[in-house]
Amino acid sequence: MPEPTRRLRSARAARPVPQPLGRLVSYSVANLFGSADYSYSFDLNSKEPTLITGVNGTGKSTILRTIDAISTSNWSQLLEIPFTSLTLAFDKGREISVKRNSSTSTISLTGEEPWKLDYDLRMRREAIAMRQVEVRELEQELYAIENYISEPSDTYRDEYEARRSDLLEHRAVLMERLRTHRAHSIAHAPEWTARLSDVFPVLFITDQRLIVERDRGSGKVSTRADEAARQIAREISSAKALYANRSQALDRDFPQRVVKAIANPPSVSDEELRHRLDELARTRESLESVGLLPVESASEFEGLDLAPADVRAVINTYADDTQKKLEALEPLRIKLRLFSDFLGQHYKKKRININPEHGFTISINNGKDALAPGKLSSGEQQIMVLAHQILFRSTAGTLVLIDEPELSLHVLWQASFVQDLTQMGKVNNLSYLLATHSPTLIAGREDLKRSLDTIGGA
Repeated sequence: MPEPTRRLRSARAARPVPQPLGRLVSYSVANLFGSADYSYSFDLNSKEPTLITGVNGTGKSTILRTIDAISTSNWSQLLEIPFTSLTLAFDKGREISVKRNSSTSTISLTGEEPWKLDYDLRMRREAIAMRQVEVRELEQELYAIENYISEPSDTYRDEYEARRSDLLEHRAVLMERLRTHRAHSIAHAPEWTARLSDVFPVLFITDQRLIVERDRGSGKVSTRADEAARQIAREISSAKALYANRSQALDRDFPQRVVKAIANPPSVSDEELRHRLDELARTRESLESVGLLPVESASEFEGLDLAPADVRAVINTYADDTQKKLEALEPLRIKLRLFSDFLGQHYKKKRININPEHGFTISINNGKDALAPGKLSSGEQQIMVLAHQILFRSTAGTLVLIDEPELSLHVLWQASFVQDLTQMGKVNNLSYLLATHSPTLIAGREDLKRSLDTIGGA
């Protein structure tokens, strides 16, 4: 194992597990852009997306950037935004606050020692800029590795397979260095400032570009929609590997557990056991419907007499094992079903088919023809990318920030967008904060609206 990786793992093992801050419940900022006219304070909705509105220049996108900068410990970016104080309050009673004057900034988290910075911003801008260059270089190197891992060319596939473990280790080292560089971009920061993404995860969706890269030789374009399909294929592969490993582990000692079960029969009736087998069959069918299991023609227990105690002992043990195996696939099934159903509601005369090899395919003309994700319209790609990032890129408890989601979205899609987000957020207990100009997206939901035109100091 490379020495940097060994040191990284040792450092991680020595760290205490951070406690999540919970949901963001309120946001306040004073003198944004250096003016009392841009001081805001608002609560976030606890169950549905919160919608920030306001005319251009009021600070909608900037508010999202300040939250993302705190979560990612990007202090140089945060402190380049003029304001005098900023507070994030969470539902578990803790707060993150930043207070500034002409020469001092103090960053605090409830229960931790405050980090006080004494410096002159004007004198430190050159140093900040140099550190930001280092961050960008690390980000570019990390992006290159991510692309290489996600889609190795056929020419170098053997080399890729041999180097995969080293690449993954190197990626972990790079990510740790990147977080450290961000956290220490102005001055030495305490440990807790570098771990905010662990206790306050944020997914910031702001880049509306759909083209990822164009190969100069072939002219082939890779889009974010294509990338989403490849990512889903990798998710399916990982889930199936977990299923296989769990199956092997359970199958190894299945005979011993069956013998014990026969010696001490379970207190389950044949009727209860039949009901349980029916439930497992329905679960299997739902997994088959999204391509996570091969389709089976009939139940293996159809017509079996479950009355004898020893038979029930064997079948109940089998049912226990089957349930544990299927549980390895269930989280991904839920995401795939939501992804497929969501897009199915918005795409006309097109069908999303989950495909283990390609992630998903798109059929048109009643399934007679197929369409690559990157060949969809810009609006169809946009909503696909949004759904993919929300469902597959977020961790439990993530705050999803979306800047102007209405871009490229059909007006009918905007009308149901809040409801769509709420439904998708249930999988990982997500919360949302959106900056928008769209009256259609707001659709009369004044209870979700936070207008900077009315809550500011102007």
